[in-house]
Amino acid sequence: MTGRTDGRMEDLQTLWGDLETRIGHLLLLTRKSYTDQELGDVRTFVDAREYGLALELICCALAEKTIKPGPEARTEIKQLAALMELDPKKLLSQAG
Repeated sequence: MTGRTDGRMEDLQTLWGDLETRIGHLLLLTRKSYTDQELGDVRTFVDAREYGLALELICCALAEKTIKPGPEARTEIKQLAALMELDPKKLLSQAG
């Protein structure tokens, strides 16, 4: 393997770590909003590196409970969406 390939893998691992940290932070910001099942499902998606699905589940869970995320949580959703190249407006509309 070349150094370039190793560098890409390091970049991915850094991105994955950042996404996991930020999803954890979002869960802390909205911690009273989830059932144990929802938290388990988010963890399953994160463990499988399906970060977009984890974020979508978080936003859907908030919407189902008609919980409007606060400003810091909304900012986190927008930033996570940008990192994953997802539509932040769609996610935020799901989140309430």
